[in-house]
Amino acid sequence: MLHDEKYYPNPSAFDPDQFIPKDGKEAQPEPTFAFGFGRRICPGRHLAQNTTWIATASMVSTLSFSKALDSEGRTIKLSSAYTSEFVSFPLPLECRIKPRSAAAQALLD
Repeated sequence: MLHDEKYYPNPSAFDPDQFIPKDGKEAQPEPTFAFGFGRRICPGRHLAQNTTWIATASMVSTLSFSKALDSEGRTIKLSSAYTSEFVSFPLPLECRIKPRSAAAQALLD
């Protein structure tokens, strides 16, 4: 369902913008499809969503994220490559992560 090209024009690409409604249209189908339906729905879905939200909010509020630079100072283009294993996952992503302040640095130390 999450790979239906009717709703997501390029479902294999990493593009968070595809989940944002455009031109006054309704949002895409229920974004929690990944947690299942009915009797087989994930009992820990609320814990997972809340934990993800807290972790993301904490990182975004204390850290600055930017694209990685090569040895000559040029920006490295992001890749959306995946492994070709039985259980596929994205390859590691190069980026720069810096604390936003001395207080944020103290939290990390």
